[in-house]
Amino acid sequence: MKRTTLLAIDDEEGVHYSFRRVFPPEVTLHSALSGKEGLQKVREVRPDVALVDMKLPDTDGLALIDSIRKISPRTSIIIITAYATGHTTMEAMARGAFDFITKPFDLPLLLGRIEEAASVARFKRGPVGLGSGEETSDSGPEGLVGMSPAMAEVYKLIGRLAPTQETVLIHGESGTGKELVARAIIQHSSRRDAPYLAINCAAFPETLLEAELFGYEKGAFTGATARREGKFEACQGGTILLDEIGDMPLPLQAKLLRVLQEKEITRLGSTTPIKLDVRILAATHRDLKQAVAEGKFRQDLFYRLTAATISLPPLRERREDIPRLARHLVRRIWLELQRPPSRMPKLSSKALRQLERYDWPGNVRELENVLRQTLLTSSTGTIQTLEIDEAGRSGEEDPFRSLFNVLSDQEAILNIVTERFVELALEKEGGNLAAAARRLGLSRNTLRKYKQRLEEKKDVSS
Repeated sequence: MKRTTLLAIDDEEGVHYSFRRVFPPEVTLHSALSGKEGLQKVREVRPDVALVDMKLPDTDGLALIDSIRKISPRTSIIIITAYATGHTTMEAMARGAFDFITKPFDLPLLLGRIEEAASVARFKRGPVGLGSGEETSDSGPEGLVGMSPAMAEVYKLIGRLAPTQETVLIHGESGTGKELVARAIIQHSSRRDAPYLAINCAAFPETLLEAELFGYEKGAFTGATARREGKFEACQGGTILLDEIGDMPLPLQAKLLRVLQEKEITRLGSTTPIKLDVRILAATHRDLKQAVAEGKFRQDLFYRLTAATISLPPLRERREDIPRLARHLVRRIWLELQRPPSRMPKLSSKALRQLERYDWPGNVRELENVLRQTLLTSSTGTIQTLEIDEAGRSGEEDPFRSLFNVLSDQEAILNIVTERFVELALEKEGGNLAAAARRLGLSRNTLRKYKQRLEEKKDVSS
């Protein structure tokens, strides 16, 4: 385990005593016996992971999730309890908990979850980090930004897969940030300081792509006047990203499968295999399962690639991230344009609502383009409106959704009316989750959790 700062918030002294005895020396443990003391410790140490008991003398674990995330958005929260129910588990995960573990603990399981949660927290702090919503000076162009439930799932997968040597398939629409995920995986792997190359499989004709990947010997084909190593050899000890792998020609897919299975390549014009130590990441916007059915993608390669998959949500399915993402991009673009930070424009509430209503078929890349065009012609002050293609607009602001957004700022009211709003939205949209999520301004994952909770309640009452 890497060095981890851990805060345990539990009112039982015995739990803290046990933790002090069993946690390895890499874990710096801080303890709190109440919610109030726990929040003070969060402010002081900004832990990587907080273990939070569900029942505390002055509050409960669910309320603490919200409070901890406000103070330290990068802290991963694991709820621990002896009284788990389906309702509390779903509520905890919906509020942003990393995991939910019941007492008595299975120690290896608990240590494994803490390590995964710490991994996520660490790469939230890195230059390829995962935005917390704070505008930090080290947020680079590679930064993934967003704290929606959909993106939280992406971060958890990155945290779990980065330390392994597994081949990872990154799937998502164009412009969602697939290469950014690849960079995050690399930065938090043991190969972070080793060579990294990305090659677009759709940008080369078949013969040229094969030569680029595998290299060739002198005389292998007309024009091959000298030996040349390919991208795989150039990445020895490091990582290669095969972008748009869904466009790779079938004959090359067979050779790639051999690389994955045998960990070796053969240059064009040679019969001598070369052993490889290269981690392969792949990315595509295509539906590979459909491509297999159409005979355009090898089934054996499909199964080999999809064992570890990260699916990036389109921007329209995580609208709650748009204001944070837009502010982050405005700041970055403004500094790239070498404009003075003190004169940086702000996005008005009206402009942010306009961005949230748009469906963004080009995803984050399109959002960045719209903001860049605006900033190129903007001086200072507040940006009231933006030029957006009306064809992509999802409609004028729905009063139904506006009321939901107002109420969602009040936690007490939200707990009472959310489920009724979800019922009404699903009813109005004929059970269509995506349409109901858009109407409420929620991600589809969050809405699905509320729907499951409603179904559980109906089962209990019946």
